[in-house]
Amino acid sequence: MTSIQDQIRETAAQLLSKGKADLVIGFSQGTRAMRTTPCFVTEADGAKQLVWNSYCSNNLAVYLPKCFALDPRLREQEPPPKVAIIAKGCDGRSAVELIKEQQVPRENLIIIAAPCEGMLDSDLAQQLVGQNEILSAEESNGTITVTDDTGKETRIERKDLLVEACRFCKHRAAPVHDIAIGKLGQTDGPLAPDERFEEFVKKSAAERWEQFCSELSKCILCNACRSACPNCYCKVCFANQTRPDWTGSGRKLSDVISFHLGRMFHQAGRCVDCGACVRACPMGIDLRTFTYKLVVDAKELFGHVAGLDLEQSPVLRTFNADDSDNFITEPE
Repeated sequence: MTSIQDQIRETAAQLLSKGKADLVIGFSQGTRAMRTTPCFVTEADGAKQLVWNSYCSNNLAVYLPKCFALDPRLREQEPPPKVAIIAKGCDGRSAVELIKEQQVPRENLIIIAAPCEGMLDSDLAQQLVGQNEILSAEESNGTITVTDDTGKETRIERKDLLVEACRFCKHRAAPVHDIAIGKLGQTDGPLAPDERFEEFVKKSAAERWEQFCSELSKCILCNACRSACPNCYCKVCFANQTRPDWTGSGRKLSDVISFHLGRMFHQAGRCVDCGACVRACPMGIDLRTFTYKLVVDAKELFGHVAGLDLEQSPVLRTFNADDSDNFITEPE
């Protein structure tokens, strides 16, 4: 039986050779074990460098707005490219939101849905192995056998290495796609209970605010979270504007909070809980607890789940007379 990786390579090569795609965005092997890197293929022969494994955790949709960015200063534009993207559930859902927000022309995008059983955290594996460098990792029957540079083998249960967002993912297949590779998983609930989030929502508003401020006090305002987020595509972020000046340029906690509150609320009804911001953060800040609260609120208050339906209007761009206004009139 042809492997998923082989099918992805074959599909990409065919799209490029037949002129159906000008670019295929996928993954290639990283320079270290248990790592991949985003890969941009423009020639059919280059498709053989594409890989698909348990370490393809980046959300590739972050590159789509740049592929279709137009220069408003030019009267005549080159026709937009035809782009194909290898998509997990989160990549696909992010792409749907970008299409709805007119950042990506649907007719120029080919979504290749690939099966995802949850990606693995190579940094967590390194912590479990210790200081020795990981040279290889073999996956078999739910167990990862990691070999370090001393030749020592460490066996780790796959479920113990899952990326945090993947443990709680409820949509592991791209809901909108043009080509399906292999057997796509169904929406059958998260792989593990989200205990940390459940503890957070049980707290009072004052306690949640204290946790929010404490966690964000680690922030160095490097903007890595913003850069990794597929839905942070503004050419000039509100945080970089000077007329008006929304946030200060220093690292005072008030500046940090202004930036994160602004960015997070911009993601209300748009965040697909891919965890890209958390993985990009060099300070290990638990951003997901706060962004996921917006995901939950959008569903509970407005029945909205981001990225599942091209016809569903963004939650902040529509109005229903039956929508609750308790969050305004009766805040916690």
